[in-house]
Formats: sequence, C-alpha cells, structure tokens
Amino acid sequence: MSFTKYLIAILMAVQSFYLYGQIPQGYYDDAQNKTGVELKIALYNIIDDHTSISYSDLWDAFYDSDRKPNGKVWDMYSDVPGGTPPYQYTFFSDQCGTYNSEGDCYNREHSFPKSWFNDASPMYSDMFHLVPTDGYVNGRRSNYPYGEVGNVTWTSQNGSKLGSSNFPGYSGTVFEPIDEYKGDFARGYFYMATRYHNVIANWDSEMLNGTSFPAFTTWAKNLLLQWHEQDPVSAKEIDRNNVIYASYQHNRNPFIDHPEYANLIWGTGTLPLAFTSSPITSVTVGQAYQYNITATGGTGTITITCSQKPDWISFSSNGSGAATLSGTPQAANEGVFPISLTATDQNGATVNQQFNLTVILPQELAFTSVPVLIATPDQAYLYQISAQLTNNPAAVITLTCEQKPQWLNFATSGNNQATLSGTPLTSDIGQHPITIKAVYGQQTIYQNFTIVVIESMAGGWNTEPFENMPEASSSYQNINWTGNYSINWTATNARTDQSIDDRAICLKNTSDSYVQSQTISGGCTKISFDHQQKFTGSGGTISLYINDQLIGDAVDVTSDNQTALFEGLTIEGDFVIKLVSNGLSRIAIDNLGWYTTDTENLAPEFGTIEFSPNSPTTYQSVEIQAQITDPEQDEIVAFIKWGYAEGNLTNAVAMTADETSFTGTIPPNEPNAVIFFAIEAYDTAGNLITSQTYSYTVDDDISIDEMQNNCSLIVSPNPASDHLKIANPCFNIEKISIYSVQGQLVYVSSPGINQHYVAIQIPSLKKGMYL
Repeated sequence: MSFTKYLIAILMAVQSFYLYGQIPQGYYDDAQNKTGVELKIALYNIIDDHTSISYSDLWDAFYDSDRKPNGKVWDMYSDVPGGTPPYQYTFFSDQCGTYNSEGDCYNREHSFPKSWFNDASPMYSDMFHLVPTDGYVNGRRSNYPYGEVGNVTWTSQNGSKLGSSNFPGYSGTVFEPIDEYKGDFARGYFYMATRYHNVIANWDSEMLNGTSFPAFTTWAKNLLLQWHEQDPVSAKEIDRNNVIYASYQHNRNPFIDHPEYANLIWGTGTLPLAFTSSPITSVTVGQAYQYNITATGGTGTITITCSQKPDWISFSSNGSGAATLSGTPQAANEGVFPISLTATDQNGATVNQQFNLTVILPQELAFTSVPVLIATPDQAYLYQISAQLTNNPAAVITLTCEQKPQWLNFATSGNNQATLSGTPLTSDIGQHPITIKAVYGQQTIYQNFTIVVIESMAGGWNTEPFENMPEASSSYQNINWTGNYSINWTATNARTDQSIDDRAICLKNTSDSYVQSQTISGGCTKISFDHQQKFTGSGGTISLYINDQLIGDAVDVTSDNQTALFEGLTIEGDFVIKLVSNGLSRIAIDNLGWYTTDTENLAPEFGTIEFSPNSPTTYQSVEIQAQITDPEQDEIVAFIKWGYAEGNLTNAVAMTADETSFTGTIPPNEPNAVIFFAIEAYDTAGNLITSQTYSYTVDDDISIDEMQNNCSLIVSPNPASDHLKIANPCFNIEKISIYSVQGQLVYVSSPGINQHYVAIQIPSLKKGMYL
C-alpha cells in the first residue's frame, strides 16, 4: 500500500449527468407568497412538461425508485413497516404475468386509476402516481377511490382493506391502505391534481368534482388533507422524489418538498406562525457553528429576535422570517448555553424557540505510540502500538494492521494496544511499508510508516543467538558450547529447551545461575540481550558484569519479551561478558549482542533541509529534501517523521538517497491542517541524529476544476456503458466504489498498490445516475 492513500468518488452517468439529492436552488421561486388557485397554477407551470417515460420502462425505473434497503421491491400494499412482510418480491424475476392470490407477483399500480383519465398520456406512465404493488391486491382494489372503510368486505395480508366508506360525505366502496402509507398516496393525488391542472376538469371519479380548482370533492379533499397531516413525508418519499427528478422525469412532487403547500392550496390558505428550522444543539471547540433560522405562517412580515445567547455567538436577522446564529467557540467556552428566539408577525403574534447549545471539547482519535523504524536480520523487532481518543481515554479503539510483510506478526493486546513483532531474515533486507488502522465510531485514522531492514547496525555488532547449544533438554545442568565467531560460552544451572526468538538459554531460579563468555578482544561500548520469564514466579532480574564489574542496574524480567540495552560503555582491550540471575524466577536469554570498536563512531550530520510547496493545498503532497553526511562515510538510513502535533510525530516515511541527498514525501492532508515533521537519520553503527521540527499549514480546499488542472483527474468515458478509465498522476487510487442513488453499493474494485491509472470493466447497470 502506498503512503498516499486516496479514495476517489466518481460521479458517472450511463446516459446523462446530474447532481442531485436536494431541491434545486430556485426551483420553487415562482411559487413564493402565493396561496389557493394562484399557488396551484404556479406549481403547475413549474412541474409541467416533464420527461415522459414509456409504460414498459417502469419496470426498470422501479428498480431505482422503489427498492428497499434489502434490495426487494417496496410494495406499499404488502409491506409491514417495523415488522416482517408476509411476502416480498425480487425485481424483474417476480414481475406479473398472471396471478391467482397474494404473493404471486408484482405489477404496476395506477394509484390514481387510469380509467379516471381514459388511459391518456403522459399521466398513464407518470411515476409520481405509479408504484409497484402485489398484482392480486391491485386487482381487488380495482378503480375504487381511496377512503376509510367502515364495513370491511376483504382485507389483505398487510392490513389494507376494501369495503364501504364511513368517511363523512361518501358511503360508496373504497380501498384503504395501511396508515403508514396514507400520506404517500395523498401527496401523489395532490401532485396529479396540480401537474394536470389544465385537463383534470375533464376526468371522471367519485373523488373529483369536474373543476380545475379545487378539483377534488369536499369529502376527498378533507380525507387527503387528513392523511397528509397524519402521515408526514418520509425518507422513502424524499429518496423517490430525488430519483424521479434526477434520472427519469426531471420534475418533482412539490408536496413532498413543501408539505405546507397542500394546506395553502386546499386548506385555510394560511399557516400558523411557527419556526420551521430545527436548532443545532451541539458544537465542538474550534469548529464553526451556524444555525440558519426560519419561521413561516402568520400575517405579513415575520421578524426574528434573539433575547438570550452566549457572547461568542453573533445573531443577524434579515427581517423576512430568516435569521442566523453563528460563531466559533474556543476551549474557554466549553459548557451549556441557553438560547431564546422569538418570531413576531405583522399583527404582533409571537412564537418562541428555546434550546440549549452544548459546546464540547474535541474527541479526536490519535496514535500515541511512535513507530520503531529500524530492524536487523536475525534480531527480534517489537513495536508496541497504542491509540487513544482525546478527552476520553477509556473509549475502546479497534486496531488492525492493513499492510505488513510476512515476517511480522500483528496482535491486539487489549486496552487500546497492539504489538507488531517478528524477526527478519537476511532476505528481508530493504524497505517494508506498514499501515496501522485505528477506528472509533465514525472516526478512522491510519499510521503509515516504513520499516527498513538493514545489515547489522555496525561492523562492530556481534551476536550470540544460542543456536549452537547442545540439543534441547529440560534438565538444569552446567553447559558449555562454542557459539558464533568461535567464542566459547558457559552456563550454570541452565536448560536448553526454551525459546524467545528461536533457541534461548534458560537459567534456573537459583542465585548461582549465570551465562558467561570466554575472553573477547576489541573493547566494548554497547551490550544488548533479549530476556523473558519462563514458567511461574516473579521478581526475577538479570545483572550485567563485564570483567567481574557490575554494569548499571539490574534488569527487571517479566513474562513479556523485552530487550535490554547498555550503552556508553568504555571497556578497552579484552573483556568477559557475564549475565547473572538473582534466582527469583526462571529466565530465558537470547540474542546476546556486543559492540566492539577501537575508535568512537560519530553520528550523521545534517546540511540544508528544504520542503516544497511551503503552503500546499488539500490535494498536494509535500516533498522534503535534506543533505545528510556521515563522518565515517557509513551507510545512512533516513526517515521523515510527521504528525498533527509537535510532540506526536506518529507517521513515518522512508527517504530515498542519491549520494548525500535524501528525498521523501508527506501525503496530502485536509484543509487548514497544521503538519509537523522532523528527520531522523541512522548510520550503520546505530548512531541517530534528529533534526529540528518544521511545520506548514494546508491551505483551504481548491475547486474540482483546479484539482483537475493541477493533477489531471480524468474519468472517461462519461457517459459510460461497459468500461471506465480513471487516471491521476498525483494520487494512488486505492479503491473504486459505485453506488446507486439510494446508497446501495453496486460495484467495488481494489486496483492494487501504487496505481495512478486504472481501467475497469463495470457491470451491466440500469440507465440512470451512479455515485
């Protein structure tokens, strides 16, 4: 996986291209400040002349407009909201031919019966009143009007009823859908009376009165208004409205977008004074808060005032039923603030809106561990990973490893921690990209770094791996063997059947247990060894002696695999290494290493360090260039360590070298992010030097046009049919997903590693819009 991760959301059309998901700006401007027949005519002019699809195309259209989250047909005559429907239909394969009972098949229901308008077009295939329903229930409904049943003659399996009406003003036979969908059908009828305002006077039905306005009989008008109020607009209707507008008819149902229009046309013609906006009741420190306040109804001009608010919030009113609360809280503003608003109409009528606004400290997910970047062959590598939610340390974080080499093992250890451990071989020398993923709720972050496996950290490093000990034995005894570099070793009260990296010597829990080398030449400046408690016990320690002189403090030994490192030693000439147990537990020892040198090896040195661009945009990576030299001309390995806080540089990028010039890249980041970075450089003697910390701020987001100009983002062809090409030289394309307008995933592809150009075969999709 590349360090630069980039997920491209592709808007493509099989036949045409639209942006949708909300009411287009200005769509209803011509309907403002109108009521009654004047409003009805204004809406007719807005939604008239829609694109008419064929009756046969409805089968395909229903797949986009009436598909449940589970992929089944959304049949309002059989659905049981919140429960289990008696039967469900699969698109296309369950289309009706013939039927004999419920559950046989689904067909195309004219909820506004076609006989009422003599099968005329374009109303014959207008999707705003055509819905998929069970064929048998559709047949039982026939062309009876909707209504409320008093004397039931037949009931469907979901509770829809047929029988005589008991609604005031009509006593004939009616069909009554379940309560959860009565508003859906009422708003479909309001649409039909409005879209066909110019012809509805010629239609014939028990629900129509032979006029253009009000078009409905009194009992029908009262029924539909009641259903409209009792069953408010649902997300299902909003999604369906958007699909029909974007992909098929290119007009909308005004009574879904503006439910108040029904009362303004067929009701009192006025609305009570009321706030129509819902307060935003929480904001995070440092984030901009904005509540766009609206109020409607009443008489004449509406004025909104604010009598209570915190000082950090500004209030502005435009005097026409709209106002704004805005501001950005700081850390000192944490807490709960009461806000009180009043809307007043021209006659002095008032209505209040009061709420509490809570300012919370940010809870940002962050890694709290710094990666271990260097590994050497045949030496154990260990990185202990941790992540935390700021201001909520007890929050449970999910840690996973998205990319690692085979020689590493990843394991979670609880308490928001995990380990990355393993032992590389000589064949693993090189760079190994690592990606750790942390997830909490909707927050996801990644820690990207590179482990560089290099040959032994110096020509002076030597290691005894205990591989040449006598054969494995569980008996404690005195042992002698010749190890690496033909050096002889002695161990007392030791067994040879335990392991840490691979084979390890294990000292008995007695005070006279130790392991000791023969005399070694060359002086010594560093010693390291792996240690781990075996079996039961506690309190064990290992002490290091060189030439029978105690070096430093005793090392505590636990059941965890750990590495002890003694540095800054000044042992000259010949020396003997001895590790002594305090006898309180059984201790395994492995990979005993020592560094011998006649002269001090100096750390690398930095020259100039530059980065470009100095003020990147959201879509730009930043290239870091550094001059690094080593006094002894040892090989150098360098990293860029970066993060979002000066003291928490938890991401790392390996730099590439061209003699003494080192280059690396920090991937793109979000707008306004402040990025801190420093460079670490190691030589083969294990010397480390760290640069000062630098920083830069990412500029605000650039436009898509600018992005395309700068980075040549190409999606073609568009419209597309069976294939798609995506190219961008700036970013690696990690994943491509195609969604339907309802948010259903219909295609996914993972191109692979370091892909800037991708050509994919896409599935056979129904014509329409995809994201």
